[in-house]
Amino acid sequence: MLGEDSASVAAGNEAKIPTRIAVHGLVGGGIQAAEGGNFADGFLSAAAAEATPLNKIGTDLSKTSVVAGRSIAAGIVGGTVASATGGSFMNGAKTAAFAEMFNSVAHEMAEQTSPKITREDLTNKTPSEIRDMAEEKGLKPFGDKDNPMYPKKWKDPITNKERLRIDEVGHRSKITGEPYDNPSSAGKPHAHGYDENGTPIRNAVGDKHFPIRTIISRGAVGVFGRIMNGVGLLLYSPNAY
Repeated sequence: MLGEDSASVAAGNEAKIPTRIAVHGLVGGGIQAAEGGNFADGFLSAAAAEATPLNKIGTDLSKTSVVAGRSIAAGIVGGTVASATGGSFMNGAKTAAFAEMFNSVAHEMAEQTSPKITREDLTNKTPSEIRDMAEEKGLKPFGDKDNPMYPKKWKDPITNKERLRIDEVGHRSKITGEPYDNPSSAGKPHAHGYDENGTPIRNAVGDKHFPIRTIISRGAVGVFGRIMNGVGLLLYSPNAY
């Protein structure tokens, strides 16, 4: 069964080859025509380049070196074909290389997906842990870089929608200074998270405010301890009175 499944997948991939060649050819023809050249020449150069086994150079299109290598190879093939059919080597090479780069970027973007954020990612976390999580998931920070708390907002790298936010002072009325609602969560420092569609992530009881833990650093504890020791020595010193 496994052999049959593998054969089916291989057959399916082979069936898509003519379509890929045609698509690359159309892109190349469009590029050539947009520059005032011959559509057919551009189509032929780009299609020939796509028919070349460029995967031997590399398949990880997220790497600039792989995309560059494939584009150079495609350019050489496209230029050679153009020259052999009476066209310009330079035009054929340029068209095929651009077509390969365009399609590489298109494939890479199609394979990218928005990061997933869960309620567990937001529950009982410190600001540092939330920032580390945002970085690990590839979220894009935005906002005022001069703010000491930066970053405290992050966007989705694919959709560019807001996905994560830290509200370090909580939600309070500008008139009364009191929390709007949910004093136990909204009125305290908390985080907001949103799924890929922009829908707020909620905790087990349906609250979209995730209180964040604050930790006093060791340095702050040390300074506080030295201050208290100084106060103690002052109070109990025989010469203090």
